[in-house]
Amino acid sequence: MPLVHNVLSLYALLFHALFALFLATMAVVVLVSGAESFWFEILPLSGKTLAWWLLSLATAGILLVTLATGGRLRGLFFLWSLIVLALVTRGFFFSSHAFTPGTDQLRNALLIVAGALLAAIGARLGARKRRPERLV
Repeated sequence: MPLVHNVLSLYALLFHALFALFLATMAVVVLVSGAESFWFEILPLSGKTLAWWLLSLATAGILLVTLATGGRLRGLFFLWSLIVLALVTRGFFFSSHAFTPGTDQLRNALLIVAGALLAAIGARLGARKRRPERLV
């Protein structure tokens, strides 16, 4: 069972590190290009305000992943993973987003939400305090 906990915890760290890097990349591209009509359905903002929010979220995500990797603030990392799960689920299924029939958009959205859910489970398992093993 500890192997499953470790694998899921590692998955959670990798998922959120990649997610944060994705947010940072989008924000930097928008800020560098000067796009004023940028809109991301997961968050209810647009334009440069949204880009700065994405950059802030990415910074927080990278910081939390780094701290959780070192064994600190794992509870806060779990909270972060729940927020990401809620934002992704809201963005795909409880917003004005529409899936194009005949494409893999719905399947991809379900895979992303399932990945975020699995990452939240892994973050929760990583947040639990482990008792030292006894050699008796």
